[in-house]
Amino acid sequence: VIRFDMKVMTMPYKSNATWTFKVESVNGDSAVNVSISDSVEGVKPTAGQWQSYSFNLSDLAAAGLDVEAIDAIMIYPGWSSGAGAVYQITNLAITTGVEKTEAEVVLFEDAENPSWPMWNSAGGPMPVVVLDEEDVHGNVAEFAITGNAVTGFVTRADKITDATAQPEPFNA
Repeated sequence: VIRFDMKVMTMPYKSNATWTFKVESVNGDSAVNVSISDSVEGVKPTAGQWQSYSFNLSDLAAAGLDVEAIDAIMIYPGWSSGAGAVYQITNLAITTGVEKTEAEVVLFEDAENPSWPMWNSAGGPMPVVVLDEEDVHGNVAEFAITGNAVTGFVTRADKITDATAQPEPFNA
């Protein structure tokens, strides 16, 4: 499972923006791009509240993702329709289940994982770590979209994640 919690602080200016969850491997040679509402929970983002999302690795593999070399996870409102969005992400992990386990790679939980830095394809504004205003989740990753951008977490080439190692602990 790839799981995370997200809170939309400000919705995109365009109300028809489709929120996207994208996972890449092998430097983008293998990728799956789905609507965030295709998560196990099946919910669309709602402004002002934390929501949990999870995606089964088996479903992503069936859709064509090479789960042996995951190197990018992106969460963003639709390209060309996401301007104005501000949102926060935490508890992002590749794991053996929806609940926290020892066999997981944590991309963000209270701090940025240096092996999986936050990223903005347009070069700015760069994501930042902020304190959750409700102090429920501690520090969270905050993304702001000002134009066309894809945002998320991208690993360095020598730190790819092989999700086929489940349920054994990952070597990240």
